[in-house]
Amino acid sequence: NYFATGAKEVNVTNLPTAPAAASYTFKKATSGIMMIGDGMSAVHFAAAVDTGVIKEFVADTLPNQAFCTTASYSVLHSGKAYTDSAASATALSSGYKTVNGYLGVDNKKKEKQNIRELAHSTGAKTAVVTTDKITGATPGGFLYHYPDRDATTQLQKQHDELVKAGKVNYTYGTATNNKASLVPYTQEAFSIIAAENSPFFIMIEEAYIDKNSHNNDLTKTTASVKNYDQVIAYCIAYTMIRGDVMLVITADHDCGNLSQKANGDYVYNSDNHTNKNVPVFALGDGAAELINKSVIDNTDIPKAFAKIFGSTDFGS
Repeated sequence: NYFATGAKEVNVTNLPTAPAAASYTFKKATSGIMMIGDGMSAVHFAAAVDTGVIKEFVADTLPNQAFCTTASYSVLHSGKAYTDSAASATALSSGYKTVNGYLGVDNKKKEKQNIRELAHSTGAKTAVVTTDKITGATPGGFLYHYPDRDATTQLQKQHDELVKAGKVNYTYGTATNNKASLVPYTQEAFSIIAAENSPFFIMIEEAYIDKNSHNNDLTKTTASVKNYDQVIAYCIAYTMIRGDVMLVITADHDCGNLSQKANGDYVYNSDNHTNKNVPVFALGDGAAELINKSVIDNTDIPKAFAKIFGSTDFGS
């Protein structure tokens, strides 16, 4: 669907024209794709399947699956009930737990290198793509260093400086379109950062699973899961065609504490985040090493990506 007509972002010269069983071995990973469904638990995508919005959640077909903890420094040390997206994005990007509201700094406000910066330092091209605004908390964890997720002016200044200096090669964000598809922007990103099979790192976020769950709007939430599912399908196909990519699909935290009643209906039990574990799926070289037990920590994920870019002591 995405590549057979001649994609600019990956070489499809030898792409099969008909389905056929084949042996397959991933190449050594040179690049990484991290995907974040903001606010998504396993129940969210189960609801999307059970209500007929999607036939299957395509990530759930992958061989490497586990659950992931989400607790922030504020949860572990300050009695907060749950993480926010800033602290969880910082954990997923840097390998450090931090205070709710902090971006790219630890609990003492010390800047910590994120995985996108590490990739850039090795010569890889990088991108951040989101349906949130580009200064939002989740993309912010992969772009900025500031102890206040709401300091939009300061964050935008950092963004502009990164772009001007060529320290990030592609960014896309929008907070205006609840139905925005991430696929064309991900394709555009890959055409820039992955030309001629060059090494890259990209973070892709679907933000509206969280936003709609805060509003307890199940119809819009499952539509957002569908949007996430579509870009996941694209990234799985890309990973299989290219072969030297590690793909990790996860969430930053749960939102809404969605559950299924005895009669089959899905209901929200909260209008905020919870501390429940979230699903994580992986594909490619390094995936089985990352998902080596039933529950991993969110800080394990950037450490796995860091190995691709030559660091074995990344994070805390």
